[in-house]
Amino acid sequence: MRRNILLTLILFVASATIFVGCNRKNSDGAPLPRFEEFIFDHHNEGVSRTVVLFQRIKNADKSEALALIDTANYRRTFAERIDENSTTFDLDAIAEAIREEISEEGVLSGTECEYRIEQMPILAREGRVVCFETSYYVYMGGAHGFESLIYDCYDVASGSLYDFGYLVEDVWGEAMRTLIYNKLRYEYAEAVFPNIAPENIHIPESVLITESGLMLVYQPYDIAPYSAGILSVEISDEAIAATGAPLVWIKDFEVVECE
Repeated sequence: MRRNILLTLILFVASATIFVGCNRKNSDGAPLPRFEEFIFDHHNEGVSRTVVLFQRIKNADKSEALALIDTANYRRTFAERIDENSTTFDLDAIAEAIREEISEEGVLSGTECEYRIEQMPILAREGRVVCFETSYYVYMGGAHGFESLIYDCYDVASGSLYDFGYLVEDVWGEAMRTLIYNKLRYEYAEAVFPNIAPENIHIPESVLITESGLMLVYQPYDIAPYSAGILSVEISDEAIAATGAPLVWIKDFEVVECE
């Protein structure tokens, strides 16, 4: 499943690259983000490895929305490492602080510790949506490290971060939870914790807007043991709309019933 996710993302990024090369604005007339990679890679063999790959929005000054997205991406990616009220960020200092922490831990533990943040951007829905895929991996010794895969999606025109929690609220909530539960059980069967039932299914923190729906991503230990890895299910726009839930990431969406 993880390999399928990565393949899908490669296709998304390839199409996004072509789109940006041909157009400077999306279908709403809003400026498209252009990305600039920040890369920090430090390896002290036998002690520590620190990798930070972050996507800055190079043209964040072209619109208030892009500036909001750029700032939110900094804050959500590095969370407790930056001042929540700050609007300027020193990536070199952030990366160096991470390196110092991991290096110190490696010296103390006597094992090579590792910390990775690797991010890539994805443009979707005719450039109206930009999502950041951020993968985290931390190893501080022991049997295994810990990994997570986070998606944050933004409306390019307004700069707003999409919040999908409403999908399991209101009158359509029960139908949505059942839809997600059935998808999870179909794809992962008994890998899902036995106590997971439709009534306690939740929308994960990590949700990707694809070209045809939403991909919900559950982290290790979220609804299954670590050995099951990262679990993901994709639900189409049509299936979501059939529950009665509004599709806030689509304009003028209409459900067409199949005969």
